Amino acid sequence: MRPTAHRLQQTPAKTSTLGRGHMHAIRGLSSRQDVAWAPVLDGKPRAARTSFFIAAIVEDALRRVQRAPGLDGHAGWAVGFAYLACGHDPRFSEPAQACLTRAIDHLAGMVMPPRLPDGYPGVAWAAAHVQAVLGVDGTAPPFGGADGRGQAPTDDDDEASDAIRDVDDDVLAWLDAWSPARTTGPTARAGLTGLAGPAGFTGLDGLAGLGVYLVERAVRAPDVARAGLAQLVRALETSAIERPDGVTWRTAGDGLDLARGVPGIVTTLARIQASGCAPAGVAALAAGAVDWLRGQYPGELARHDASDLAVAIALLRAGQAFRREDWIAEACALAGLAAARPCDPAAPSDLRDGSAGRALMFQRFHHATGERRFAAAAARWYEHTMQRATPADDDSLWTGSLGVALALSAAITTIEPCWDRVLGLS
Repeated sequence: MRPTAHRLQQTPAKTSTLGRGHMHAIRGLSSRQDVAWAPVLDGKPRAARTSFFIAAIVEDALRRVQRAPGLDGHAGWAVGFAYLACGHDPRFSEPAQACLTRAIDHLAGMVMPPRLPDGYPGVAWAAAHVQAVLGVDGTAPPFGGADGRGQAPTDDDDEASDAIRDVDDDVLAWLDAWSPARTTGPTARAGLTGLAGPAGFTGLDGLAGLGVYLVERAVRAPDVARAGLAQLVRALETSAIERPDGVTWRTAGDGLDLARGVPGIVTTLARIQASGCAPAGVAALAAGAVDWLRGQYPGELARHDASDLAVAIALLRAGQAFRREDWIAEACALAGLAAARPCDPAAPSDLRDGSAGRALMFQRFHHATGERRFAAAAARWYEHTMQRATPADDDSLWTGSLGVALALSAAITTIEPCWDRVLGLS
């Protein structure tokens, strides 16, 4: 029997193991392993209402057949169902595996770009992440990590692992052929084109997104991760634009968008630093990019809390990875300004530009600092999301109902939303 709306349950809340007296800078530099993920929509009535809202989105998705294979379709819902299996109903592991199988089946013959949101790296990232969440066979305890002997897991001989290894080869070949003068590159998979468009190919929708994939591979394929991340950092160094106020890149819009701008590049550099596979040059690139982001504040940012939060998340993650308490302090100050503002009634409900994304960013700040103002802001934005969002015919993690459902699940369960790595949030 497949899970249905009235069977969605949230897991009971756990309390943090850190005392309230810890400074946010010290807590922000911790490994986070000793701090439980805490719901921000507490109380049975709100949690129950949120569960039914998530269920309505999921029921709508179960009735549809997603057309796209990437994180904007099958692969994205594979990740989504995996987290719902951990936080709500274990029977969601079955649709998770089914969606992942459909996504992998498309890899062999479908033309897909080397982008994380809608390309083959996103499918492979989803496969690797679902393996980590549910176990390779879908039956292991969630978030398995190392095996019982304390050894890091390696790839297995199954269809998903084979597909991931093929994508490893494709990504390494693409990066090896990359140059700033071209927006396409050869891959081992015939017919695949490179990153589309000269603007925006360095953000999470381009080069930085490949970094997210390679960091995910650091546990099971560290040699692949090291080789790929070295190539990636060289590509970012080559394409960097040095200015008196720091380092930036050609990106979409004003460069302050988390998904398509410099903040997403900074969070990727922070994840590379923390991966254990960081090549030389990461710290210098990150410092230059942080200088540029800090130079944009407080002028233009004071009018747009979406940009405030994007820059704040970038400063927070960079501060944690490179042990810079001053960056963490500035991140918290900037996020605090955003938390003090009311919800924007015109904001959409999605993760990329809307209320669900802002709510999750505030919850991330609450998890990193323990400060109640961030929990209150997250709850306010989650409530705003449920007032505006309805199930929609959009399967994208970034702009569709999947992202809304996963963010709301993070609001009421104790399962940390590590899937938000693809958004640059963790």
